[in-house]
Amino acid sequence: MPEDFRDYLRCSSPVEFNLDEHFGNWWGIREIKNIPDEWGPEIGPLVPGRADQYLFFLDHCFWAWAWAISCADDESRGKVVLIAGIEHDKVVADSFTDFVRKYTRSWGDVL
Repeated sequence: MPEDFRDYLRCSSPVEFNLDEHFGNWWGIREIKNIPDEWGPEIGPLVPGRADQYLFFLDHCFWAWAWAISCADDESRGKVVLIAGIEHDKVVADSFTDFVRKYTRSWGDVL
């Protein structure tokens, strides 16, 4: 697991359902799931064969879309992806720290 994401889970993740000012629900450590367990087996070409190594940590507006972080031991490690439907999935940040900086500065930067 990327170190900055592990630190977030250990020190800052919520303990109950919450919505921030952008209608984002930051998942507590007990809600964190990988893509297949939460989304199912159908996933676009962005994370083929590695979907089980991506963990969802935030969804928008009661699951309109969500963000997941790569915990793989390859070049994708730490990258945050937007999962919004096969044709809209994309990498939005190079690390969890970068994602949080973008989200808090102007959350549209991670869409």
